[in-house]
This record gives sequence, C-alpha cells and structure tokens, in this order.
Amino acid sequence: MDVAINKHIVYTYTAETWTPFSVEPSKNCAVWPLLNDPEFRSKLSSGNENWQGEEIEVAIRFRSESNPQQGFCLSHLYYA
Repeated sequence: MDVAINKHIVYTYTAETWTPFSVEPSKNCAVWPLLNDPEFRSKLSSGNENWQGEEIEVAIRFRSESNPQQGFCLSHLYYA
C-alpha cells in the first residue's frame, strides 16, 4: 500500500510492515496508520501562529505482486 499526501508518496507498506496491522480488532475491521508525523502541522504552517489549516490531498494505492487483481474495500478514513 502506498500512501501519498499532496502528490508525494510519504510511506509504502511492504509485506513485512503490512502484516502486523492486518490483525482485525473486530470483525471486518483493520487499522493502518497513514501518517504518523507529529511535526506535520508545523511543516505546513511554516511557523505561522494564525494558521487555520489548508486542504491536503490523500491518495492510497494498493498493489500486490502475488495477486495483482486482488480487490480491497476501504470504508472509513479517520484523522486526528
């Protein structure tokens, strides 16, 4: 799984990094962090204390060499 923010890939899950998050805490539910960067806000605001936020674009691409036709269902995206 590739995660891109504002057209730049920020993280790529490999089979090794993907598998630990595949454990379902409840039925048909799994959680993968897309961005874990506490400094992300400051990088966008560039020190502007009155920064009210800006729109960002998030893109997710699923890829599989072993099963390229595998479908995935993404139903919720949460941010905090």
